[in-house]
This record gives sequence, structure tokens and C-alpha cells, in this order.
Amino acid sequence: MELMKKNIHMDCCGNHTSTQITVEEDFVIPDVQPDISEVIFEHCQVKLEDARSSEDHVAIHGELEVAVLYQTEGSEKSLAHVQKTIPIREEVYLDGVKAGDVIDVKWKLEDLTVGVINSRKLNIRALLELKLQERSIRDEEAVSSFYDEEMVEHRQKTIQVVQLAVSKKDIYRVRQDIEIGNNLPNIQEILFSSVQGGCLDFRLQRDKILIKGEFPVFVLYEGEGEDAPVRFVESTLPVDGEIPCSGVREEMISDISWQITHVEVDKKPDFDGEERMLAIEVVCSLDIKLYEEEELSLLSDVYGVTREIEAETVAGSFRRLLIKNDGILRMEEKLRVKTVSPILQLIHQEGKAVIEEVQIRKGSLDITGTLLLQCLYVTGDDSMPYRSFKEALPFTYTMEIKDVRQDSIVHVDVCTGQLNVALSGSDEIEVKAQIHISVLAFEEIHEDIICDIKVGELDMERQRKLPGIVIYVVKEGDSLWDIGKKYYVPVEKIKELNGLVQDTCKPMDKLLIVRA
Repeated sequence: MELMKKNIHMDCCGNHTSTQITVEEDFVIPDVQPDISEVIFEHCQVKLEDARSSEDHVAIHGELEVAVLYQTEGSEKSLAHVQKTIPIREEVYLDGVKAGDVIDVKWKLEDLTVGVINSRKLNIRALLELKLQERSIRDEEAVSSFYDEEMVEHRQKTIQVVQLAVSKKDIYRVRQDIEIGNNLPNIQEILFSSVQGGCLDFRLQRDKILIKGEFPVFVLYEGEGEDAPVRFVESTLPVDGEIPCSGVREEMISDISWQITHVEVDKKPDFDGEERMLAIEVVCSLDIKLYEEEELSLLSDVYGVTREIEAETVAGSFRRLLIKNDGILRMEEKLRVKTVSPILQLIHQEGKAVIEEVQIRKGSLDITGTLLLQCLYVTGDDSMPYRSFKEALPFTYTMEIKDVRQDSIVHVDVCTGQLNVALSGSDEIEVKAQIHISVLAFEEIHEDIICDIKVGELDMERQRKLPGIVIYVVKEGDSLWDIGKKYYVPVEKIKELNGLVQDTCKPMDKLLIVRA
């Protein structure tokens, strides 16, 4: 007997855990930098480089890059900035993992605090939430059909499955030169810069992934001249390119997560040799997983008529797609902010959407999160002309998903799209934001699958005990297949002898069974 088998390729989620870690370090300001009076604005970027598993533990290595804008001390107060990279070295307990297991790590910044210890020293403290998930690739091999010259009864079953087609990590770089406006002075020194993540759109084409979007850019700088005026530039960094990816097809289902892992902003001369250009480079780390749906016809059962046929089965586990959907939540909030000095002008805002909880209910998904807002503004106080404030704005979003259950596998990603913060009073602001929400949900299907078929000679002792002709009275739960299997008779022969058109029977039906 020649068996045809189908290999089903899937990624599996194993043990997982969540933990909070604190990254903290005292930082001495370099000698070339002026003394610090007060922290104005801070920004950080987390870069996780490696997650290595050992027996029940995962060692995480990475970096926390922090940029700080501060007010200097002295009679001639001005703005200055420092940057600090703090290593992340953490060991997390994860029950059941072994050396060599693949571990996915996602991070969320819970809090960042930069405090002044003295005029030459800062304390940097970040609270991170880490989510660790063991991942593995599993292949299920199932018998789909067979070839045999002798009479063997068989039946098929059809299941809808989602297979992992592409799994890879990649890097995407964006480089762009931005010219400052004609009404702005030349750049003498960059005081602070920020490139925010925004939202990216990924489109699949044959053997490549198109990537499109934009990153908001903000640069605060000290201009040339005797007064050394402080000016700022707001712009966008366009993202429009492609990522080569062998095996990609347009109809595949994408699950692509990404984060900015490095930003570099430098001044550079224009064609006239004046410092009026900003050279920007952004590095994004991509985790690409692409799935494809397939309707599989698998062998569900067999029995022999002239030989003993036994199917060997194993417990199989598959995934079925429930939904791949994107939604937009529009937020509008008016709030009063506590400020030391009245706000004259808002010059920069950053908004980071984070997920706090995902609740699976009958037929829906409830997502709660927070928009972490930080704004830099100009005050009316000449001794402290720049300040900032932070606000946390909660949000909720419900997505209808048919057939979703507590044991469903759900992936949710959020990002901040358009963000507009306007001043509506000296201490009141109006926030308008778009939160983009992406949901990918699977159902876990458990099915016994045939992995092999054993063929042997007929059991003659069993054959002698079976009657050659019998009137069989159908019992509750019987099927023509079960009856034919019991008496070694093809289903079609039972139908022919009893004048049946369909493969069904009812309790108390009387069927004539004639063995060959």
C-alpha cells in the first residue's frame, strides 16, 4: 500500500510569562557639559538584542538609550542635552524552557523618571514590563490518500487550517536629509531630537513586502548668531520601500511586528556650505510571520474487505483563522494640566499607545489601553522658558469576532496614528488622536489524524464467527460505515442491496448484509 502524506507547518506557542524589571543608573554629566538645574524633557528607546534560554530561565540582553533635555545653571541659563546608554541584563524564570528554545520577548515602558541628584549627576530609572513567549515550529504529517490495487474502503474529511509559510527577522533602514525653513537660522548645535514610530502599512507582493508610512520628526536646536536663538523644526520622514522576502504571495495573512531600535540625527551643510540640513537615519527591527490558509482533504478512516487494515492515529493540533482585521479608535479629550508656569505655546508632543489588557468575551474582544502623552511647551517665565508635562489617557475598544473563545490565540498590536494637541487655555489642552488597532485571531483545532496504515492477512477466526447473510437492525448512533466495517462489506454494496441512495440510515431500519 502506497501512502500519500501531507505535511502541515505551524508555529506553536508554549510556556509564557510576564514580569516587571527596573533599569536604574546614576549618571555623571560629562565635564564638557554645563551644570544642570532642572530636567525639561526626556525620551528613551529600548533595544532588546538577545534572549537566550537555559533550563527554566531566559537571559535577556539589551540597551536602554535615554536622551535628556535640561535647563542649565548659572546667570545665563540656557538649554543643553545629554545622552546615556544603559545596559539591560536580566534573567527571567520561565518554567519548562530548555537550552536552545526560541523565546519571543516584547517590552512595554511603564515609567521613565529622570531625577536631579546634584548639578553634575542624574538618576535614570525605567520600569519595563517584559512578556516572554516560547515559540517552536511543529510539523504535523497526516495521510491524505493512498494507492492499493485490492479493495479497501476509505473516507475523507476536510479541515480548514492555517499554516506558517514565512518566519524571519529583518532590518529596515530609512535615511533622509531634511532642509530647515528659510525663516530659520543656521544650525549651531542640536539640543534635542525625536523620531516617533507612528504607524506603518505592510502590503504583500510576490517575493517582497511593500512598506509605507511616515515618522514624525522633531528637532530643537541652537541657532547661529550672537543671541544663539533656540528654534525647532517639525517634519515627517517618509517611509516608502520594499523588503525582499522569498516565498511571499499576495494572498497570505501577515503578522508583522516592528519597533525602532536606533535613531541618528545630525546636522550637515547644504549646497552652499551652510549648516541647514538635518541628516536622519532610522533603523527598524521587523519580526515577520506570514500564514496561508488551506483546505486539507485527509484520510479519516479505512477498513479492509479482503485484508485486515488498521489505521494508526495521533492527536493532531491545527489552527483555523478566525479574523484578521484592523480598526481605528478616534480619541477626543479636553483636560486641564497642572503647570508651574502658564503655557504660551505647545511646540512638541509625543503619544505612545500601549495595551493594558485584552479580554475575550463571547463573540467579541475588549481591548483596554493607555495613550501616554508628553508635551514640551514654552512658558512666560524667562528664568525657565521651557517645560513639559505628562498625561495618561485611558481608552477602550471592542472588536466583534465570531466564534472567539477563551482558548483562542489572539495577537493584538496598537500604534499611534495622527496626534494633535492644541492649547485651548492657559492650563487647558485639547487632544485628538487616532489609535490604530490590529487583531489576528486563531482557533485551535484538535483532530485525530492518520499517520500510518498497517496491512495484514484476514483474521480467519474472526471471519468464521461472522454470518454470511444477516438482517441487521440499525441501532442509535450506527452509520453505514460502522456496519460495513463490522462485516467487511463495502458501503456501496450495502446501499445497492437495500436500495439506498444516501449514506444515511435510521434507528430500527432493517438492512440486508451479504458478505463476499
